[in-house]
Amino acid sequence: MLPRRFELVILDHEKGTAPRSIRIRRSVLYFTMASAVALYTALMIGLFFWQNESPAITSQTQARIDAMENRNHQLEQTNAELVGRVNDLQRQLETRDALTADLHTTIDRQSKEMVDLRQELTFYRNILESAAQHDSLEVYGFQLVREEGWRYQFRLIQSLKRQKMISGSWQLQITYRVGEEGEEENLMEPADQAAPYGFRYFQSFEGSLAIPDGAVVTDVQITLFDRRGHILARPVLPLDTLQEEPR
Repeated sequence: MLPRRFELVILDHEKGTAPRSIRIRRSVLYFTMASAVALYTALMIGLFFWQNESPAITSQTQARIDAMENRNHQLEQTNAELVGRVNDLQRQLETRDALTADLHTTIDRQSKEMVDLRQELTFYRNILESAAQHDSLEVYGFQLVREEGWRYQFRLIQSLKRQKMISGSWQLQITYRVGEEGEEENLMEPADQAAPYGFRYFQSFEGSLAIPDGAVVTDVQITLFDRRGHILARPVLPLDTLQEEPR
């Protein structure tokens, strides 16, 4: 019959001392041995299954990695293609915008040229019509414009039948009134002496006038002199065509 207790002698002890012994109950010893055997058995079973299942798990993991790498490669290619398309569209938009800007510039330039041509055509047609009706010197297209001050512009023309140079001088007389009850005053342009002209077919003139702010022009006269200083004409300048305020 087995004893109820067992002694565990510890041989590793300090010099000069007796070996120590530990008494262990039989039930505790059996339980400890059974636990050790069960733990060892569980470890061996786990090792067995791990060795058998490890190749399958490794194969599945590698397949998953390969699939993810292929998908990532496909996404990179697709993304590169999309970026290329976006860049192409951006270049097309920039090219279209540049072409549109060039077209607008061309249209604006040609529109301005058309306006200038129409004005020139009107001017020369009027010269022809006026020259056909008159044999003498004439004032054409007189304008008195209020634009941050007062400015005037006009042309002198003569009949196309005359082929010789014509010369002389001219002078403006502007009558204006400041306020409703103000007295009328005269302004001569040029102030000192008449301005010269000399041309074969026509000549343009323009300049500024020192008319006070708030003044109302009531009359405008232009006197034309020949080269000897004799008065040639004082053409009538209707007031309804003289004052123009730019809009």
